[in-house]
Amino acid sequence: MNKNIYLCGCVKNCGPYLEKNLNHMVEIGKLFNEYKIIISFDNSDDNSLNIINNFKKHNNKLILLHNNKKLSNNRVINICNARNSILNKIREINKNYEFFIMMDMDNRFHQKKLNINLLINVISNNNWDSLSFHLPGYYDIWALSYEPFIYSCWHYFHNHGQNQEYVKHVKKNIINKLNNLKENELL
Repeated sequence: MNKNIYLCGCVKNCGPYLEKNLNHMVEIGKLFNEYKIIISFDNSDDNSLNIINNFKKHNNKLILLHNNKKLSNNRVINICNARNSILNKIREINKNYEFFIMMDMDNRFHQKKLNINLLINVISNNNWDSLSFHLPGYYDIWALSYEPFIYSCWHYFHNHGQNQEYVKHVKKNIINKLNNLKENELL
């Protein structure tokens, strides 16, 4: 495809899944004319950084960001900070890259085989700006969040009981929209 793309992910203690997920990124990147991989890394207690550095030795497409913000006790805040650092880096270095894909780097996809034909079908549509992969029963509503509003109502589900009914309504609405998309239609 004659397009350029950023493939992005956030890493903290993802060691057991990293190699497979980084290889998924390369596989997707090869569908495009040019690609860069941007990883935002938070200090980990495992071998994540070693895996990333070894990968970087053999792949000059990787841009590694060390997230220097003080880590919160709230995982969602850390993920939002990491994702926003990626978006800021893209804004800083954008060199005519039309698209980006944000991928989970944990256990969500490492055992899955990429459906490249489906992905080619989606990306050849040219009617999208970003993709956020999901699996049945899981939807990353972050893709619908934007700075300075780095939280969506989804993030408050476990933290603020008063928003529980609102979150259920939004979740039901989004799932309903996803289930009723026409073939090749994107949300």
